[in-house]
Amino acid sequence: MSTEPRLTDTHVHVSLTPDPVPFARGAMQAGVRLVSPSVSISDSRRNVALARELGYLAMVGEHPWYAGDDPGLGDLAALAQDDMVVGIGECGLDARRGLPLEGQVQRLEAQLSLAAELGLPVSLHVRGWHNELLSCLRRYHGRISGVLHGFVFSRDLARRYLDEGLILGLGHLTPCQGRRLREAVPYAGAGRIVLETDLAQGAASYPVDLLERILGAAAGLLGMAAVELGPRLERNFLRVFLREVG
Repeated sequence: MSTEPRLTDTHVHVSLTPDPVPFARGAMQAGVRLVSPSVSISDSRRNVALARELGYLAMVGEHPWYAGDDPGLGDLAALAQDDMVVGIGECGLDARRGLPLEGQVQRLEAQLSLAAELGLPVSLHVRGWHNELLSCLRRYHGRISGVLHGFVFSRDLARRYLDEGLILGLGHLTPCQGRRLREAVPYAGAGRIVLETDLAQGAASYPVDLLERILGAAAGLLGMAAVELGPRLERNFLRVFLREVG
């Protein structure tokens, strides 16, 4: 039997795990709500179907590593209107893998446009091309919200992404980061971060202990107790993904 969620993992690839059924149900029984981003159009279809079956929340989109697998972005607009879908992603820019920059920007902006049209948040991946991603976001300033996924960057980059309406996703690398996160996370504050494990292939069961370690590391960076921070992060999730205020 599932319990009322006490924490939300805002970025975990349920549809890519070896057996999504026990994975999702184990998390929910432990009181963890799951948000599962997609990496391609075909994965988006599978993710939405599984979300309907298992009761987790999904995002639909195309990761830059898979950009171009479906030239027309397929059924993304229709999938995005499913009741189980709470955002667009995982999308973004990657300087080390995928199409040339121009092609990646074109695919990303199609997804940003859809998110703006439907009023959905985005989950954004970035590697290397920060200025280019920020340039895209400025073109949608005031119309896009969401999460900068896997944030391990500087206070200055935190400021720039926060200024564009994003919050920061703190993941499995958070416990081992040094000076950059010691400066960036307190700058963002408890009201502008969420938790994410980013698990995918190879994860047989949901690791509640990993999510709790990330929570503990974030609380330490903020000088707070984990038991105090957890409810604050739930409010962030509800505000950004479900548009609940208060």
